[in-house]
Amino acid sequence: MAAFLFLLHVFFIVDGCCPFFVSVRAAGGITISGDTVMEIVNETRVISGDVVISGNATLCVYNSTLTFSMSRNYDYEIRLENPVDGFPRLIIVDSNLTSANNRYFDVRVYDGFVNFSSVNQKIFAQYSMFDFLVYGSSNVSLSNSRLKKVSAFEFSTVNVSYCDVSGFYSDGSAKIYASKVSSLNDIHADGESSIFVSSPSLLAKSSTKEADIYARGNSTVHVSLTSISIGTSLSAKIETSDRGRLEIIDSSIDTQYKDVRIDTYGDSFLLLSNVIVRQSILGAHGNSTIHVLNGSSLSGVQMFAFESSRVLFSDSSVNWLLQAGGSSNVSIKNSMVTLLRGVDSSSVFVSNSTVGLFQIRDFCDSLFADSVIDQVSLEFISVNFTLTDVGAGFFISKDFVIPGVLFNFTLANSEIKLGWSILFYGSSNVTVVNSSLWFIGVSGSSRVDVVNSTVYCSPGASVSAYVRSFSPLTVRVVDLFGNPVCGANATLFSDGVALDCKFSDEDGFVSFVLERLFNASGSFPLSSFNVTVEWNGYRESTLVCWEEEWVLSDFSSFVVLPSPWWYWYVVYFGVGAAICVSAVAVFYFVRKRKRLVSSG
Repeated sequence: MAAFLFLLHVFFIVDGCCPFFVSVRAAGGITISGDTVMEIVNETRVISGDVVISGNATLCVYNSTLTFSMSRNYDYEIRLENPVDGFPRLIIVDSNLTSANNRYFDVRVYDGFVNFSSVNQKIFAQYSMFDFLVYGSSNVSLSNSRLKKVSAFEFSTVNVSYCDVSGFYSDGSAKIYASKVSSLNDIHADGESSIFVSSPSLLAKSSTKEADIYARGNSTVHVSLTSISIGTSLSAKIETSDRGRLEIIDSSIDTQYKDVRIDTYGDSFLLLSNVIVRQSILGAHGNSTIHVLNGSSLSGVQMFAFESSRVLFSDSSVNWLLQAGGSSNVSIKNSMVTLLRGVDSSSVFVSNSTVGLFQIRDFCDSLFADSVIDQVSLEFISVNFTLTDVGAGFFISKDFVIPGVLFNFTLANSEIKLGWSILFYGSSNVTVVNSSLWFIGVSGSSRVDVVNSTVYCSPGASVSAYVRSFSPLTVRVVDLFGNPVCGANATLFSDGVALDCKFSDEDGFVSFVLERLFNASGSFPLSSFNVTVEWNGYRESTLVCWEEEWVLSDFSSFVVLPSPWWYWYVVYFGVGAAICVSAVAVFYFVRKRKRLVSSG
């Protein structure tokens, strides 16, 4: 019966309902305990079993090669365990630690001490075949070596320098300190653990899996002086969650293919300080916080704040999009943002900064102080109000409050350089008066009347929406001498159709209103306006040009009428009389002069 149970243990194990073959630890390994000190120097040794170090024993390997003879992964392992009156110790220097048939194996440290120096430097594969798993209060030091990955748990401490390693994993209260490492793919911290990475080499993704950086629970990941370069077609993830903290300082994040996803969740925290980020998507979720500080540059980056998250952007720049949504809070100081968007019930505060385009809608509250905005874009859905006195310029203190609209937009010692773009959706009915706008867009069944205002770009309209403008035109009728002509008959034409007819007043002025309509079919009238003036049998016309603006707040024009037929005769007679009088005067002057000379 015992033999049967032994064979059953060797060949089968039930995992759910699936039996599979498992190996039994071989007996041809190395086992030392107590206070034993064992040295392997200048040897090449094949090991066909576990290496077990316990008690206060020490195994030292110098300038040697140890090869585990395995047919399957993880058949054997190196294990430090059961400390008694000290710690089990493993010291390997200038040696190779490998396996037959390229099989993986573990180095497990339970309350022990390990020092690896110049291990596997002569192996030219990308990684070595062994993983480090460190438990208890162990202390592990790895330098100038090649290994697969390092996992630290409980209260252990691992120091890594000048090593090739694929990943760091920590949990509990463990700590991993890494400097000058290369070939790193993953950094995962959980629990109360900490991982500190400082390396001028690349934190690069392999060609077969994603590169990940995680900080979860109450863990902390600190990355500095590191280039995170994503060089394959796979994506990369950088994430904090729960109460995790991730700090990336004096580093860069770059990708040649897909965007890097950087997300924060729960009550976690992300710090980017003096970091260059390219082609990435940043998202702050839940109650998380993102700080972007100290000269950080986000190029080709979209950054979103969701739910109740917080974003602080200081002394930095983002040349694409920064959006505040949900109930988030976004604060921007001494920075540059190409596109800033406030939506939902978010709050946006901007000071001493430059914003290319600011878009606002829904219930967003925004305050700009000592800042410059190139252009402001407002978006409305099914509103009904009159918008007055809106335009570019410098505002010492201005609160743009629009009846029926719940968002607030406040300017303090700030400037809008180009102007405003306004978009209307749904069934809006709006009148714009005495304003200067960059663009108007309408859709649905919206209707916008523009009165005595300037719009610099042709409006956009779709479905049954339209924009209608009313611009005053003042024409002054004068004669050839600049004198006002009263009672002249002035007629306004467009596309050959007479639209209005009036008489000039005593100062020669005639006033018209130019009406244009823009809808999904185009702009009407199609041509410019023309004013024709008739008076006393004479007729003159002038063209009213639109120049570059689609709508001007006012137009003015002069019409100079020809003089009556007798004007020129009067002129000729006056010139002739003046010449005759001048000639007689000269004649008498010369004659009188001669008499005076003769009498003298």
